[in-house]
Amino acid sequence: MVHASGLVGGLRSSASVINCSVTGDVKAVRTGNNNNPVYVGGLVGYGESSVISQSYAVCDVTASSEYSIYLCVGGLTGYLRDSSSSITDSFFAGNVTAGELGQRYVGGLVGGLANSAQISNSYAVGTVSDGQSAGGLAGSAGGNSISKSYALNKQIDGTTEGRIVGELSGSLSENYAWENMAGGARGSATNKNGAPISSEAVWNNAETFSGWDSNIWEMNTDDTYKLPVLKALAKPAYDASYLDSDAGKVQVTYNANGGEGTVPVDETKYTVGTEVEIRGSETLNYVSKSFAGWNTASDGSGKNYVAGDKFTISADTTLYANWTTTPVIYKVTYDANGATSGAVPTDITEYNPGNNKVTIEYSADLTKTGYYFNGWNTQADGKGANYGKFGEETTFTISTDTILYAQWSPILYGVNFYSNADTATPESPVYREFDYDKEYDIPCPFTNPGNILLGWADEENGDVKYAADESGTVKLKNLTTIPRTEGVVNL
Repeated sequence: MVHASGLVGGLRSSASVINCSVTGDVKAVRTGNNNNPVYVGGLVGYGESSVISQSYAVCDVTASSEYSIYLCVGGLTGYLRDSSSSITDSFFAGNVTAGELGQRYVGGLVGGLANSAQISNSYAVGTVSDGQSAGGLAGSAGGNSISKSYALNKQIDGTTEGRIVGELSGSLSENYAWENMAGGARGSATNKNGAPISSEAVWNNAETFSGWDSNIWEMNTDDTYKLPVLKALAKPAYDASYLDSDAGKVQVTYNANGGEGTVPVDETKYTVGTEVEIRGSETLNYVSKSFAGWNTASDGSGKNYVAGDKFTISADTTLYANWTTTPVIYKVTYDANGATSGAVPTDITEYNPGNNKVTIEYSADLTKTGYYFNGWNTQADGKGANYGKFGEETTFTISTDTILYAQWSPILYGVNFYSNADTATPESPVYREFDYDKEYDIPCPFTNPGNILLGWADEENGDVKYAADESGTVKLKNLTTIPRTEGVVNL
């Protein structure tokens, strides 16, 4: 039997490791050709009737053999056995790796956990690889042996693998595994994969670990390791920021650039490639100068933005208030765009980058014969931005002089056609709808054998006003000129 570790090779007969830590690397290579098993751990190689408590190892643990043997490798201990043995209130941070030969059990805390040995209130971060049986906490374990513990490993790699235990006989309780872990499979809190847990639930989240003894544990505040640490020991130097859901995200900072007052505060952490909307100037001011927006350069030589503009963020970005001695004024003008009566609204506001929110105005008496008002558009042909139309925005952010053109849509008119003959089919009236200001060729909607349609009158038995051609087709246009009853034309 070969034991190797960063602290104690073997523990037996009620021996304990308490309030201890190891940093650095532990590496063992088995060169002899015999069948002796090899146990390698960050703190302890082999443990029997022994306890590891309130301790940690921050290191890489690597073991290999030139021959095919029994090999147990763990972040804290290679092997732990017997019901009086346990790992409590401890953690490991690093990479655990075995070679390519032998019967290999590899785990984030322990390679092999046997004969009712226990793990509780502990966790592992880093990677576990090259095991025939590989687990985030243990390479192999018996039932009811691990509880209230967390496998927060970045990756598990083994022939038989599990997020908590690679090879399990029995069941476990209240164990959790990082949901984005590579390798292993999702499961429940009672099997070898543990229930999935998110980055937000473990990173800088003391509530998740509130069931652990607060006299022993506290949350670390280091940006790269916001996880529980042991109060009695030095804080670990390890980068576990892969667990941070905000890792790699970027922010926007607004700088007054000599101005006085309050700058906007954007606490959002953006994913690179996200579209960011520029904020307003809040209460910023600068004596004898006008606010002209935000610029990517403090001297105004960069890209300039005003509130409401958007840009795609690629890195942490500082936007500087851009001050100018020339007043910046934007005007809004309304255009009737072909109205036949009424007046357009008048907006006398002098907008500027600090006051750039425009509320759409309306005129109740603005009309166009045969059309209904359908909002405003930045282009006369309606191909620009719509404002004030039903369901559209009623405000917009101005960044230049803007003309808003009235938009007109044809009124849809209904026409009742009456056959004026008892022998005609179908029954009268036949209803049709037509747009104003369009000419329609309207075939006769009735069949009346032996009769020819001469045209249509606008009253029963009246004179023909809209003559039909030889095929019985009538041309109709500008239906507002045709008499109607209750908005519907009767012919």
